[in-house]
Amino acid sequence: MSWGKAGVLAAVILILSLFIVSTSVTAQTAVTVVEEPFMISNPAIAGCDEYRSVVAVDHLGNAHLAWVWTGQGEGKLIYTMVDQDGNTLIAPTALYSGGEDDVKWIRLAVDSFNCLHIVFVSWAFQADNPSVVYLKVNPYLDDLDGDQADPGSIVVVGPKMISPDGVDAKAPAIAVDKFDRVHVVWRQGWAEEYGILNYTRLDVDGNIEIGPVKLVDIYIPYYANKPSIATDSHGNVHIVLNDWYETSETEIAYMMVDGDTGDLLIGRTILTEDDDVRSRRPMIVVDSQDCAHIVWQDRRDGQTEIYYTKINPYLDDLDGDAADPSVITVIDDTRLSENDGYKSKHPALTIDQYDRLSIIWWDEKWLDAADSELSYMALDPNGAILVSEMRITWDGPDVDKYDDTFVPWIAAGGGVRVFITYTTDDIDGLREDEIWLIVLELPPPPVVGGLVQTVDKTWILMYAAVLAAAVVLGVVIVLRRKF
Repeated sequence: MSWGKAGVLAAVILILSLFIVSTSVTAQTAVTVVEEPFMISNPAIAGCDEYRSVVAVDHLGNAHLAWVWTGQGEGKLIYTMVDQDGNTLIAPTALYSGGEDDVKWIRLAVDSFNCLHIVFVSWAFQADNPSVVYLKVNPYLDDLDGDQADPGSIVVVGPKMISPDGVDAKAPAIAVDKFDRVHVVWRQGWAEEYGILNYTRLDVDGNIEIGPVKLVDIYIPYYANKPSIATDSHGNVHIVLNDWYETSETEIAYMMVDGDTGDLLIGRTILTEDDDVRSRRPMIVVDSQDCAHIVWQDRRDGQTEIYYTKINPYLDDLDGDAADPSVITVIDDTRLSENDGYKSKHPALTIDQYDRLSIIWWDEKWLDAADSELSYMALDPNGAILVSEMRITWDGPDVDKYDDTFVPWIAAGGGVRVFITYTTDDIDGLREDEIWLIVLELPPPPVVGGLVQTVDKTWILMYAAVLAAAVVLGVVIVLRRKF
């Protein structure tokens, strides 16, 4: 081979290396707005409020939303279904109706059959106490023509009370594991009192299999003590919530429950430092490696900001006692929002099939005022930033840090679409609160050698090594030709 050909070869390697590095690092940094924010609730009836929306995505990529409707002496659980582009498949439909305060704290999850499992709190099932109520919905029994569904046709189980009679039950959270078992945790007790965190497991048809089981005693602050749960590949349940039971202020507590028995595998473990500063509103997801990712808001920097951590609970001995945070923590507390003097609050989190994290929160910095706009950020499973913080709304509400009305929700499904729902206040002048939806798209990660790649340090170092080898080869060729 002549040195001229070798030089060409070195140049080709150099160009290819630069291309690989560039495409590998930047392919996941662009996010597409498929649907700009649009109102999905019905503004036709004046004098009513629609708020506290949640969303889940099924295995076909369709999104399911539910929220609270109140007005004219009634309270309703409203449900709608959209396709991956945000087109309506089922128009807003009342799945449950009662008195004005009869629907609160809606949560939903999807099973492998694309059925919905919904829990909410209602005051209609007991005379003096709120109850956790369960519904199972099969939206695919509808013709999906974009009109309202017949609730009698798509609601296949319930509504039925799953918390015990005579007990005040609030703030449920729900998750469905890969075995189609339905896991529910809920809070027993009133605000500013000591209470209990309970656990119940249902089968896929809503029959109680375990519980309710008392997990731990808790102290219930006036605000924001709502658990978040997720399941892993073993069917075990991971729980986070605000904890003020043995700390100087509210901190983030983590627990792990055996999905087969309902027993604690990891007892109450305080993940944040007991620093007399509020850590609140945690949310948890679990990735394909059974690591848990958690976001929350924290005032340790003087103003409320958004934080993230990653833990591997299986590094613990799973004896039911508290874990050592220093043992199970994989990524230490990491601030995601800017420490800019403006409040960042009400975070929400989801994970997609590539273990990429999408995170949203309300941030006051965009308007330099009390009103807030939604920020969006994406991380890879190693905590590296895929999409830097970006503003995605232009009509945000005045978000009270104590008010759950405006807590946003986010969900990703089997594809690359991300669905975000939130509540705004009095945009059209007709009423106070309305429901909005945004659809984003993250491009799939690059595939190298048949394997999906994430942008982590290992791959960056590998590509850097290839690039360095090409440069060295080029230098050697030049020197040998010169001397």
